[in-house]
Amino acid sequence: MSNWNKYNQNLIESSIKFLEENNQSIFNLEEKRCYSHIRDLVAFLAAVKDKELNILDYGSNIMPWSNIKNKIDVKSLSVTVFDPYSLEDYSKGLNFDFPLKVINNLSSVNNELFDILIFGSSSQYIEDFYKKFLDLGFVIPEMIFFTDTPLSLKNELHFQQVDQSGSRYKVFIRTFSRLKSFMHNLGYSIIFKSALPWETQEYLPYELSDKIKITNILFKKIS
Repeated sequence: MSNWNKYNQNLIESSIKFLEENNQSIFNLEEKRCYSHIRDLVAFLAAVKDKELNILDYGSNIMPWSNIKNKIDVKSLSVTVFDPYSLEDYSKGLNFDFPLKVINNLSSVNNELFDILIFGSSSQYIEDFYKKFLDLGFVIPEMIFFTDTPLSLKNELHFQQVDQSGSRYKVFIRTFSRLKSFMHNLGYSIIFKSALPWETQEYLPYELSDKIKITNILFKKIS
């Protein structure tokens, strides 16, 4: 079993615990670091939409969705988690109170129409992100939400990261200005943005804190 699969297995076990706790309580389970803040933003975004929502959570796992049912009415949700490291749909047999599936190949959703695309910090691990974004293979949704995403205030930065699974990854920290310009050229505007406290992450050295912001940015299709 790879380090990443072991990490995913730990997340699955935590997700099961979250689901069980939510079934026994009228409130969600409290989470540490920035996760509660980020997931509240996603929950609020889903709650204020007055229609059924089909969400693609790109490069993620089931953990963010296992602690939402006591925050909002989830009956209108349908979630697809794209986990490129998954060997199978490990959400099977778990009850989230809304449809959720895990896929490892985006071609399986080429014909689906999504309302929201979420990049929950995953974009920083994608080399040539802008090119790959244009080649996703499905209709780009009306709303695109980057959460927990480090962005540079000046120059693009690259460096190695060792994550919680023990694996090494190259991190591509793109500039805020280029992301904003790229999305603007596609007809999107920022309707919400916020910065997270530096202490909410553990892999970036403090000496970069004046050059990087850990951000949540919501884009909406305007034209």
